[in-house]
Amino acid sequence: MTTVQLDELCAAAARCRGGFNVVYELIFSDDVVWMARIPLPYNCFQAEEVTASYAATLRYLKRNSAIPVPAVFAHCLQSNPDNKVNASYIIMEKLPGCPLPVIERLSLDVDPNDLALAKKVHEQLTDVLLELASFKFSQIGSLREDPEGNFVVGPYIDPNSTAYPQHRATAYKSLDCLHKGPFSSVQEWYSAMAQLNRKASLDDLDEEDGDEVVADYEILASFTHKVLVKEYENGPFVLNHNDLTVQNILVRT
Repeated sequence: MTTVQLDELCAAAARCRGGFNVVYELIFSDDVVWMARIPLPYNCFQAEEVTASYAATLRYLKRNSAIPVPAVFAHCLQSNPDNKVNASYIIMEKLPGCPLPVIERLSLDVDPNDLALAKKVHEQLTDVLLELASFKFSQIGSLREDPEGNFVVGPYIDPNSTAYPQHRATAYKSLDCLHKGPFSSVQEWYSAMAQLNRKASLDDLDEEDGDEVVADYEILASFTHKVLVKEYENGPFVLNHNDLTVQNILVRT
């Protein structure tokens, strides 16, 4: 974990907000621009875990891959006594580009130039996914960085399924450590997710409806052995982006 001192040489400017974070531009007196990424307290209920894993993953990819990810200059968790922001945050490089355009409706009369651009984007995304899949680990979990700068697989944190909504994050926190990972097999991960689904359903629904939903999840959990690919059940496990959608992709035109 690292911290950075930002003073009168830096000013916060434009901002944008996503589902889990708000991002500010930090403009320095020499016109260098960094980005500050801060979890939204009303949507991200595991801000420290998500921030630590996100910073570690970016640093891992920056060090070991050719994927164009932003450099992480500093990050700090809210519980750190030196944190004066009173929130977890990441300070990172601002990458060039703009959000990937969204095609609102399909048309038979498609501009050939648009098709060529779409083909190029898909080819590059394929290259990114293949490179992510080239990094293999012996456990399922989320990357962490220890004080010596080594990367390790820690407990499984998925912000899309455990940080929102709040009752699901609460259910995750109540899980036994055994069901948080890291996991050595796909079966262990399926079992842990089934346990999380049961707890989250009971917390979110009334007793009668909760019992019905829990029964459905138990049926699904009993089928997990039927969808396992035996040769991959115990790894190796690869890096994966759980939210690789248009709002998380920059392009340069």
